[in-house]
Amino acid sequence: MVESGKIVDRSKNEKTIVSRCDVALGALDRLEPYYRASVPTLDVPIPEIKTEFLSIRSGAIGRLVNSQVFAARAKRESAATPAARLGGYAKAIDNLNKFLIEFEDVTAVEPAIAELVRERDQVRVENAMLKSEKLLAKGKAKLAKEALIDALVDIRHDTTPDADQAKEIAALEAKIAEIDGAT
Repeated sequence: MVESGKIVDRSKNEKTIVSRCDVALGALDRLEPYYRASVPTLDVPIPEIKTEFLSIRSGAIGRLVNSQVFAARAKRESAATPAARLGGYAKAIDNLNKFLIEFEDVTAVEPAIAELVRERDQVRVENAMLKSEKLLAKGKAKLAKEALIDALVDIRHDTTPDADQAKEIAALEAKIAEIDGAT
């Protein structure tokens, strides 16, 4: 446990910090019955040490989650292609899903996944609208409409509830109707 504490203090790798906190917390769990029985174990009460390790662990998980969210959003802004804009989200969501398996306490992970999935779905709609505009500029109204219909089908069948995407659905439907009216 002392060794884990030293590693936690020195490490810059958030996964290492989480892992070593888990090791220390496991050791503290094994010492807890002795503490409750008033058998001398450590100089500092075990509940205080556990609270400190839990706090450090929670902070490290939070930083890991935030780095994934930041990376996805940065990729969205810097990507040159529509597929690359989505790629950052796919990678971040995949990494966060791995955290669900790796970490016991996932209270910070699950909301971040839901947020990134919503953003990813929004990027899909933006990409479809952009593709449609480019096709319309080339005089390819039928292909533009098909791209929008594909996006509408995707958005209605993705994991984000339609009520949360009402604005995007309405925008797609309006654009499809606009193309129908122009042809």
